[in-house]
Amino acid sequence: MPSFTVVTTALAEVISTALNRLPQASTALLALLATLLTPQSALAASGTRVMLDTTQGPIVLELDDKRAPQSVKNFLEYVDSGFYDDTLFHRVIEGFMIQGGGFNQKYQKKPTRSPVSNEAYNGLRNRHYTIAMARTTAPHSATSQFFINSEDNSNLNHTDTTQRGWGYAVFGRVVEGQDVVDAISRVRTGAGGPFSRDVPTEPVIILSASRVQQSDTAAAAQADNNNLSGSGKTSSTPEQELPKSTTAPGNTPLPAATPAADNVADNNPQQPIEQN
Repeated sequence: MPSFTVVTTALAEVISTALNRLPQASTALLALLATLLTPQSALAASGTRVMLDTTQGPIVLELDDKRAPQSVKNFLEYVDSGFYDDTLFHRVIEGFMIQGGGFNQKYQKKPTRSPVSNEAYNGLRNRHYTIAMARTTAPHSATSQFFINSEDNSNLNHTDTTQRGWGYAVFGRVVEGQDVVDAISRVRTGAGGPFSRDVPTEPVIILSASRVQQSDTAAAAQADNNNLSGSGKTSSTPEQELPKSTTAPGNTPLPAATPAADNVADNNPQQPIEQN
């Protein structure tokens, strides 16, 4: 079966020929048809891309600079400073999410800058392969820690501006390396460092995090033995707005006060809470 690219290229040639032969009115209609047949990903302007080079392989993120400007700015400041280099995915829960960005390989928490405002109201949902900010139970407490959803997690979406309804701010998506996310989400976990569970028994390390151009990410994907060509997976595009009247099903109530930092994961196994 011809690929989508081959089909659309052939269609574009047909349309181009027709545009040269038909009157101006028909030209407008054909141009509209060409637009409708263009993949949505090609219509949207690409956001800033960041590669997380991990011990499981590269993960390429496309950040939504327009709808999550503060979260993206915060994340990029950590990326550009080298903060994420040699840090861990310290918390992994299969069927939920993988969390990192806060601890070095000795499970020591790295010092962070001031928290960033929660942008979970931006309409981006916690869908499979999206990246969002981890935080404590306080809505506006996110600093450096982030998580990648390994499933659709509607219970993490913004529903209202109460403490329980704020949700977790999505600020981008995985565009290459979805298979790497899958592999990390399936690693064996147990106790590690100060945590009693959900820590990979074989450390999953972010070797480096850096901005990349789209051409660079394609080359990196080819170099990886577990690249997307073998998985056949595509990225989820978190571009549908959450209806204002929707209450996310199964929303786990958050406690009124922030629990002790060293047992946050135990008290909230289904919340991507920033850990100390």
